[in-house]
Amino acid sequence: MIDMTNKVVGHIAAKYACVKEGVKSVMGGRVLEYEAKTIRNEGMREGIKEGIRSLIGSLRSFHISDEEIKKELISRYHLTQKEAEAFLEGEPDNQTF
Repeated sequence: MIDMTNKVVGHIAAKYACVKEGVKSVMGGRVLEYEAKTIRNEGMREGIKEGIRSLIGSLRSFHISDEEIKKELISRYHLTQKEAEAFLEGEPDNQTF
């Protein structure tokens, strides 16, 4: 699709280099990649959240204290204390990574 866009823009704006480059950057890259990156990043955030929930469950099954789990979450996932506590309370939905 990007190649096709570049060809069309090349013919339409052949005499206007600035317009050509501007249109190519918007139509051929930023717009198309933005949605894909957004979807990818959301998927990654959900995967990280699921991994954290799984880690908490596993550590609790080995009777590791919530304080130790919180330290591990902060260290391993670079969470703030508040974010780690939200995961331990089972309410991580508003977390950003």
